[in-house]
Amino acid sequence: TGKIGYMDQQGVMQFIPFEREYTVGEPSATVSNMDLNIMYRGYDNPFSVSVPGVSSHSLVVKCNQADVTTKNGLWIIKPRANSADQLNIEVYARVGGKDMLMGAHTYRVKNLPRPDAYFEINGEVTEDTKISLRHLTDPKTKIVASYGPDGLIQAKFDIVGFQVKLQTGASLAVRGDRFDAKVLAAIKKLKQGNTINIMYIKAKGPDGQEVQLRGLPIELN
Repeated sequence: TGKIGYMDQQGVMQFIPFEREYTVGEPSATVSNMDLNIMYRGYDNPFSVSVPGVSSHSLVVKCNQADVTTKNGLWIIKPRANSADQLNIEVYARVGGKDMLMGAHTYRVKNLPRPDAYFEINGEVTEDTKISLRHLTDPKTKIVASYGPDGLIQAKFDIVGFQVKLQTGASLAVRGDRFDAKVLAAIKKLKQGNTINIMYIKAKGPDGQEVQLRGLPIELN
Protein backbone atom coordinates (compact mmCIF):
# COMPACT_ATOMS: atom_id res chain seq x y z
CA THR A 1 0.00 0.00 0.00
CA GLY A 2 1.04 3.62 -0.39
CA LYS A 3 0.26 6.99 -1.94
CA ILE A 4 1.23 8.53 -5.25
CA GLY A 5 1.78 12.26 -5.05
CA TYR A 6 1.64 14.75 -7.92
CA MET A 7 1.46 18.53 -8.36
CA ASP A 8 -1.82 19.76 -9.84
CA GLN A 9 -2.24 22.79 -12.14
CA GLN A 10 -2.66 25.10 -9.15
CA GLY A 11 0.63 23.99 -7.66
CA VAL A 12 -1.02 22.02 -4.89
CA MET A 13 0.33 18.55 -4.05
CA GLN A 14 -2.32 15.88 -4.47
CA PHE A 15 -2.13 12.32 -3.17
CA ILE A 16 -3.86 9.21 -4.51
CA PRO A 17 -3.79 6.06 -2.35
CA PHE A 18 -3.05 2.67 -4.00
CA GLU A 19 -3.17 -0.95 -2.93
CA ARG A 20 -1.92 -3.96 -4.82
CA GLU A 21 -1.58 -7.67 -4.01
CA TYR A 22 1.11 -10.13 -5.06
CA THR A 23 2.07 -13.65 -4.10
CA VAL A 24 5.39 -14.60 -2.50
CA GLY A 25 6.42 -18.25 -2.94
CA GLU A 26 9.36 -20.47 -2.24
CA PRO A 27 11.84 -20.80 -5.15
CA SER A 28 10.77 -23.78 -7.23
CA ALA A 29 11.76 -25.40 -10.49
CA THR A 30 10.26 -28.26 -12.50
CA VAL A 31 12.76 -30.53 -14.24
CA SER A 32 11.32 -33.31 -16.38
CA ASN A 33 13.29 -35.84 -18.39
CA MET A 34 11.37 -36.22 -21.66
CA ASP A 35 12.37 -39.88 -22.05
CA LEU A 36 12.94 -41.62 -18.70
CA ASN A 37 13.65 -41.07 -15.01
CA ILE A 38 17.35 -41.76 -15.59
CA MET A 39 20.12 -40.32 -17.73
CA TYR A 40 22.50 -42.20 -20.02
CA ARG A 41 26.20 -41.44 -20.40
CA GLY A 42 27.18 -40.01 -23.77
CA TYR A 43 23.53 -39.60 -24.78
CA ASP A 44 21.59 -36.37 -25.45
CA ASN A 45 19.05 -36.68 -22.63
CA PRO A 46 16.24 -34.16 -23.35
CA PHE A 47 14.76 -32.24 -20.41
CA SER A 48 11.90 -29.80 -20.05
CA VAL A 49 12.75 -27.14 -17.44
CA SER A 50 10.42 -24.44 -16.14
CA VAL A 51 10.17 -22.03 -13.23
CA PRO A 52 6.83 -20.35 -12.43
CA GLY A 53 6.93 -16.66 -13.31
CA VAL A 54 10.38 -16.82 -14.94
CA SER A 55 10.98 -16.68 -18.68
CA SER A 56 12.87 -19.63 -20.16
CA HIS A 57 15.42 -17.13 -21.51
CA SER A 58 16.30 -16.22 -17.91
CA LEU A 59 16.98 -19.81 -16.81
CA VAL A 60 20.40 -21.34 -16.31
CA VAL A 61 20.78 -25.12 -15.94
CA LYS A 62 23.94 -26.60 -14.45
CA CYS A 63 25.07 -30.21 -14.03
CA ASN A 64 28.55 -31.26 -12.96
CA GLN A 65 30.21 -34.01 -15.04
CA ALA A 66 27.81 -33.34 -17.92
CA ASP A 67 27.55 -31.08 -20.98
CA VAL A 68 24.45 -28.86 -20.96
CA THR A 69 23.04 -27.28 -24.14
CA THR A 70 19.65 -26.24 -25.53
CA LYS A 71 17.81 -27.48 -28.62
CA ASN A 72 14.27 -26.84 -29.88
CA GLY A 73 13.15 -25.42 -26.54
CA LEU A 74 14.56 -28.34 -24.53
CA TRP A 75 17.63 -28.64 -22.35
CA ILE A 76 20.02 -31.36 -23.51
CA ILE A 77 22.11 -32.91 -20.73
CA LYS A 78 24.86 -35.36 -21.74
CA PRO A 79 26.70 -37.03 -18.84
CA ARG A 80 30.34 -37.71 -19.60
CA ALA A 81 31.76 -41.22 -19.96
CA ASN A 82 33.33 -41.23 -16.49
CA SER A 83 30.45 -39.49 -14.68
CA ALA A 84 29.13 -40.64 -11.30
CA ASP A 85 26.14 -42.93 -10.87
CA GLN A 86 24.02 -39.98 -9.70
CA LEU A 87 24.11 -36.40 -10.93
CA ASN A 88 22.47 -33.30 -9.53
CA ILE A 89 20.74 -30.91 -11.96
CA GLU A 90 20.50 -27.35 -10.64
CA VAL A 91 18.17 -24.69 -12.07
CA TYR A 92 18.93 -20.99 -11.60
CA ALA A 93 16.91 -17.91 -12.47
CA ARG A 94 18.94 -14.93 -13.62
CA VAL A 95 17.45 -11.97 -11.76
CA GLY A 96 19.10 -8.55 -11.57
CA GLY A 97 22.35 -9.90 -12.98
CA LYS A 98 22.57 -12.64 -10.35
CA ASP A 99 21.81 -16.38 -10.56
CA MET A 100 19.32 -17.49 -7.90
CA LEU A 101 18.97 -21.22 -7.22
CA MET A 102 15.35 -22.20 -7.86
CA GLY A 103 15.55 -25.96 -7.43
CA ALA A 104 17.67 -29.08 -7.82
CA HIS A 105 16.87 -32.65 -8.87
CA THR A 106 18.98 -35.81 -8.70
CA TYR A 107 18.93 -38.42 -11.48
CA ARG A 108 20.49 -41.86 -11.74
CA VAL A 109 23.09 -42.24 -14.48
CA LYS A 110 23.72 -45.46 -16.41
CA ASN A 111 25.54 -46.66 -19.50
CA LEU A 112 23.41 -47.00 -22.60
CA PRO A 113 21.60 -50.34 -22.84
CA ARG A 114 22.84 -52.83 -25.39
CA PRO A 115 21.04 -52.49 -28.77
CA ASP A 116 20.24 -55.32 -31.18
CA ALA A 117 21.77 -55.97 -34.60
CA TYR A 118 19.71 -55.78 -37.78
CA PHE A 119 20.26 -55.75 -41.54
CA GLU A 120 19.53 -52.52 -43.39
CA ILE A 121 18.34 -53.27 -46.93
CA ASN A 122 17.52 -50.48 -49.40
CA GLY A 123 17.68 -48.01 -46.53
CA GLU A 124 15.11 -49.92 -44.44
CA VAL A 125 15.91 -51.83 -41.25
CA THR A 126 14.48 -55.35 -41.32
CA GLU A 127 13.93 -57.96 -38.60
CA ASP A 128 13.47 -60.70 -41.21
CA THR A 129 16.00 -63.54 -40.87
CA LYS A 130 15.24 -64.87 -44.39
CA ILE A 131 17.03 -62.68 -46.92
CA SER A 132 17.47 -63.16 -50.66
CA LEU A 133 20.92 -63.66 -52.13
CA ARG A 134 20.38 -60.54 -54.26
CA HIS A 135 19.75 -58.37 -51.21
CA LEU A 136 22.48 -59.98 -49.12
CA THR A 137 25.13 -59.35 -51.79
CA ASP A 138 23.99 -55.79 -52.52
CA PRO A 139 26.98 -53.51 -51.69
CA LYS A 140 24.58 -51.08 -49.94
CA THR A 141 23.27 -53.74 -47.54
CA LYS A 142 24.81 -53.30 -44.11
CA ILE A 143 24.48 -54.28 -40.46
CA VAL A 144 23.15 -51.65 -38.06
CA ALA A 145 22.68 -51.44 -34.30
CA SER A 146 19.30 -50.19 -33.12
CA TYR A 147 16.79 -50.33 -30.29
CA GLY A 148 14.05 -50.89 -32.84
CA PRO A 149 11.17 -48.59 -33.81
CA ASP A 150 9.53 -48.92 -30.38
CA GLY A 151 12.67 -48.18 -28.36
CA LEU A 152 12.30 -45.58 -25.60
CA ILE A 153 15.59 -44.03 -26.69
CA GLN A 154 17.33 -43.82 -30.05
CA ALA A 155 21.12 -43.59 -29.82
CA LYS A 156 23.57 -43.86 -32.71
CA PHE A 157 25.86 -46.90 -32.63
CA ASP A 158 28.52 -47.63 -35.26
CA ILE A 159 29.27 -51.23 -36.22
CA VAL A 160 33.00 -51.79 -35.78
CA GLY A 161 33.27 -55.34 -37.10
CA PHE A 162 31.86 -58.89 -37.06
CA GLN A 163 32.49 -62.46 -38.16
CA VAL A 164 30.63 -64.43 -40.83
CA LYS A 165 30.33 -68.18 -40.28
CA LEU A 166 29.23 -70.07 -43.41
CA GLN A 167 27.40 -73.37 -43.53
CA THR A 168 30.62 -74.92 -44.81
CA GLY A 169 32.23 -74.15 -41.45
CA ALA A 170 34.44 -71.36 -42.77
CA SER A 171 34.62 -68.23 -40.60
CA LEU A 172 35.56 -64.84 -42.07
CA ALA A 173 36.32 -61.65 -40.09
CA VAL A 174 35.00 -58.32 -41.38
CA ARG A 175 35.84 -54.76 -40.40
CA GLY A 176 33.11 -52.13 -40.56
CA ASP A 177 29.39 -52.65 -41.18
CA ARG A 178 29.36 -54.20 -44.69
CA PHE A 179 30.50 -57.47 -46.25
CA ASP A 180 33.90 -57.13 -47.89
CA ALA A 181 34.82 -58.56 -51.30
CA LYS A 182 36.07 -61.85 -49.84
CA VAL A 183 32.82 -62.48 -47.93
CA LEU A 184 30.65 -61.47 -50.90
CA ALA A 185 32.49 -63.91 -53.14
CA ALA A 186 31.91 -66.73 -50.62
CA ILE A 187 28.22 -65.87 -50.18
CA LYS A 188 27.58 -65.87 -53.94
CA LYS A 189 28.55 -69.55 -54.02
CA LEU A 190 25.77 -70.46 -51.59
CA LYS A 191 22.31 -71.73 -52.53
CA GLN A 192 18.78 -71.03 -51.38
CA GLY A 193 18.15 -72.54 -47.96
CA ASN A 194 21.79 -72.29 -46.90
CA THR A 195 22.43 -70.55 -43.57
CA ILE A 196 24.86 -67.86 -42.50
CA ASN A 197 25.63 -66.83 -38.93
CA ILE A 198 26.77 -63.26 -38.25
CA MET A 199 28.68 -63.50 -34.98
CA TYR A 200 30.77 -61.39 -32.58
CA ILE A 201 29.18 -58.16 -33.80
CA LYS A 202 30.89 -55.21 -32.14
CA ALA A 203 29.44 -51.71 -32.02
CA LYS A 204 30.69 -48.42 -30.57
CA GLY A 205 28.12 -46.18 -28.88
CA PRO A 206 28.02 -42.39 -28.47
CA ASP A 207 29.64 -42.84 -25.06
CA GLY A 208 32.73 -44.29 -26.78
CA GLN A 209 32.23 -47.76 -25.30
CA GLU A 210 32.38 -50.90 -27.45
CA VAL A 211 29.74 -53.58 -26.89
CA GLN A 212 29.19 -57.00 -28.42
CA LEU A 213 25.74 -57.54 -29.90
CA ARG A 214 23.62 -60.64 -30.26
CA GLY A 215 24.34 -62.64 -33.41
CA LEU A 216 22.23 -62.74 -36.57
CA PRO A 217 21.27 -66.14 -38.02
CA ILE A 218 20.38 -65.73 -41.71
CA GLU A 219 18.75 -68.16 -44.14
CA LEU A 220 19.09 -67.52 -47.85
CA ASN A 221 15.63 -67.05 -49.34
